[in-house]
Amino acid sequence: MHVELTAILKVLLFAKDAGIERLMMETDAINMKTALSSQMYDLSTCDGCLHSRGLEENRWVDFSHSLQLVLFSRQWVLAENLVALADQQSMLDYGLSIALDAIWFLRTKQDLEGINCLISKIVASGAKDFARGILRTSLLASCIAACQSRALTVGDSKEIVAERLHDRLRDCPGAEHLKIEAGIKVQKFMDWALHCIHMHHCSEERQSCRWNYNTIQEVQLHLSAFRAFLDIAGDNLSGKIFTEAFDAACFPLTLFSSLFEPGWSSGSSAVSIKGLLSLLVEGGADNVNQCFLEAARFGSTELVRILLEVIPVAPVDLKIDS
Repeated sequence: MHVELTAILKVLLFAKDAGIERLMMETDAINMKTALSSQMYDLSTCDGCLHSRGLEENRWVDFSHSLQLVLFSRQWVLAENLVALADQQSMLDYGLSIALDAIWFLRTKQDLEGINCLISKIVASGAKDFARGILRTSLLASCIAACQSRALTVGDSKEIVAERLHDRLRDCPGAEHLKIEAGIKVQKFMDWALHCIHMHHCSEERQSCRWNYNTIQEVQLHLSAFRAFLDIAGDNLSGKIFTEAFDAACFPLTLFSSLFEPGWSSGSSAVSIKGLLSLLVEGGADNVNQCFLEAARFGSTELVRILLEVIPVAPVDLKIDS
C-alpha cells in the first residue's frame, strides 16, 4: 500500500498542475489507487519530510508520515481518504494521535470542521488508543506554549533540552538508573514535539502564516476541537488517564517556564494551556495540587499563576509544609 500513499503525497505537495490536485481531492479512496499508480517519485528529494527506510516492514510508518504531511497542508478531504486506506489497527490508532496533534495548529472554522470530521472518521473506523492520543497531544500543546513564550525554540538543540532535563531530574528522588531511563524517554518525547512543531512551522511559512502566536479566536478553535475529541472518547478515558495527561501538559512548562517572558500568563498561549488543563480536570485529573507544588518548587512562576486559576475548578488543599 505504501506505493499509493507516497504517490498521493508527492503529487499533492509538489506537483504544479492544479488539475492533479483537484483529481486527488475529488476521487474516492479506491479510485485514487488506480489514478495515481503511475505517479512514482524518489522520496529522497522531499527535504527529509519522508523516510522510506523500513516501509516494506512497517506499512503504517508510510501511512502515518503521509497523514502528517497532508494535515500540515490542511487537506482534510485527502486526509479522510488516506484514513480509508488504513487496514491495520496500528494505523488507525497512530492516525488518531496524528490528528490530535493537528488540533493546536487550527486557524479557521473550516479547519475545525475538518479535524472534527477526521477524528470522528478515525474513531468510527476502529481507533481505540485514546490514552496515547490524549497524553501525546497534551505534551505537544505544552511544548507549543513553551515555544511561543520564547523560552524554547524549534531550533533548540538536543543538548539544550537534555541539559534542562538533567537539571530537573537531578533534584528528583529515586534511584539514579531510573532517573537516567526516565530522562531518555522524556528526551525522546521532547525531540518529537519540537520536530512536530518545526514541521508545522515550515508548512505555515509556505502559506505566509505566522506560527509563533495564536489569536484568542484560534485558541477557541483549538479548545473546541479538544473538547469534541473528549466527547467522542467518552468513557474510554479514565480519571487515571486524565491525571497522566495533566502531568504531561505541566511537565514542559515546569521545565522551561522559569525562562518565560514576564506576562506570559496573561497571553493567548496561557489561555490555551489554562483551557486544556481545565478540561483535563473536568475529565477527572486529580493532581493539580501536586503539579502546583512542583511548579512552585522549581520557580515556574508563570505556571503557578495558571494553576492558581485552574484550582477553583477542582478545589484542593494548597497547604505547603514549612
